[in-house]
Amino acid sequence: MKNIIIIYTFSPFPGGDANANRIYAMALSMQDAGYKVIVLTNTLANKAYYNKTTGQYAYKNIEYRSYYKPNLSRFKRIINRYDIKQILKSTLKPTERKNVCLIVSSYKNYSIILRLFSKRYKLPELVDVTEWHSSFQFNFGRFNLKYLLHDLKNRFLIPKAKNVICVSKYLENYYKLRKCNTFYLPPPIVINDYLPHTLPHLPPVTFFYAGSIQKKDFIEIALAGFAMLNKAEKEKIKIIIAGCDKETLKEQLPNGKKLINNLGNILSVVGRISKDEVEQYLSKSHFLFLLRPVARYSKAGFPSKIPEALASGVPVIVNLTSDLGNFIFEFKNGIIVNKLAAKEFAIAVRKALGLTEEKFTTMSNNAHLSAKENFDYTNYNQTMEKYLNDILSA
Repeated sequence: MKNIIIIYTFSPFPGGDANANRIYAMALSMQDAGYKVIVLTNTLANKAYYNKTTGQYAYKNIEYRSYYKPNLSRFKRIINRYDIKQILKSTLKPTERKNVCLIVSSYKNYSIILRLFSKRYKLPELVDVTEWHSSFQFNFGRFNLKYLLHDLKNRFLIPKAKNVICVSKYLENYYKLRKCNTFYLPPPIVINDYLPHTLPHLPPVTFFYAGSIQKKDFIEIALAGFAMLNKAEKEKIKIIIAGCDKETLKEQLPNGKKLINNLGNILSVVGRISKDEVEQYLSKSHFLFLLRPVARYSKAGFPSKIPEALASGVPVIVNLTSDLGNFIFEFKNGIIVNKLAAKEFAIAVRKALGLTEEKFTTMSNNAHLSAKENFDYTNYNQTMEKYLNDILSA
């Protein structure tokens, strides 16, 4: 039997969110390195992924098993999520448990319990870190208990693992200074999973955003930028927002009602949609737009929306946070917003309106190529194999 790597997560798997996509691509890379990979997830197994022949649940060719238990009290749910010894006992056969060589945990799952378990059974620890929130994202800021626990975990507990996968250079530099063995892995994708771009005619130029309306994405600045366009310019654009309804947009955004009224019929709000539907919209859009402030959370994270858009042949309109400056280039695969301001966003939109169909086609092709060269998981296979082998031989 091959050595088994366990990917231990709270996130839904399979699923359409960024964490599930990252887990899947990372699992493929580890599987290509010669290991058997099993994802352990705290969500109910989906019968659609059950294979009667093997008796296993698998998303494409990645096996997953659920340790979810229904009808538990809140306290018991917490215990169930962190009791790694019981989780392995309930999901793995005795022969499989003997062959577990590494448990890869998301930063949310990493705990003192997992650390003690790993030390007792002499298993190396590996944590995948994809976020480090800023205090302003929480009610009461740095006095919020969730924020404090999150901050303490990133600062003091995760460095104890010694081996850390980092989604950004900011995180990689931080954990290197803490003498950790790091692996830089921006959001990996499976390039062949994305629909080819349909290259719809211009105008209108279609601008697309998908995501929940949270404090991390400053969508109101983008909408204010669109609102600054003159009547003739507005007639040449179409804006699609997925992830919420129009009433939520009005309530949660500063001046939301005024902005929505100003944009009128050029704005479509389509609510929550599936991953497949997002890809359908992307294949018909000209640009994905995303704005974030320069803050710790934006420096530590890496917006997974960007590789996904590029893979679909969709250039992006962004301000340069995280490591985006290493991947997005003006009029090659994107348009840069110089400052986090509505006026600057409007300038970027006007640049998009000035594109010919020939120039947009070139940008679309460049976007897909940049995703293939920088984010497809196969680019990391050799270094991932060496990284895992070094951890296991240490």
